[in-house]
Amino acid sequence: MMGNQLTDTITVTKIWDKEKHNGFPDLYYFNNEFYCSFREAFTHVDTLNVGKVRIIKSKDTKNWQTVALFEIPGVDVREDMFRWLLMFLSQTKKEHAFQIWRKQRSIPQ
Repeated sequence: MMGNQLTDTITVTKIWDKEKHNGFPDLYYFNNEFYCSFREAFTHVDTLNVGKVRIIKSKDTKNWQTVALFEIPGVDVREDMFRWLLMFLSQTKKEHAFQIWRKQRSIPQ
């Protein structure tokens, strides 16, 4: 780049790697904490139907903890991660957000 130089540095940091495939993240800042929702599974296209949606949070972006894990045996949960995150934050109870999602998709309890 002639005459123009980049002065900002971008840093990328891995915050989660507990499963073989962790994808489709959404990040949200709410009540002075960072929340990240994403899908985790064995592979990108999970033929075993064991995909889950996990929500983690951090105050400092260095130490993360799980606050919700949405899973249904035999179902590959791979919906819009941001919707999961907003439902969780608005309801503040994992069970209630999960019940809403199941009802919307006619999945029995």
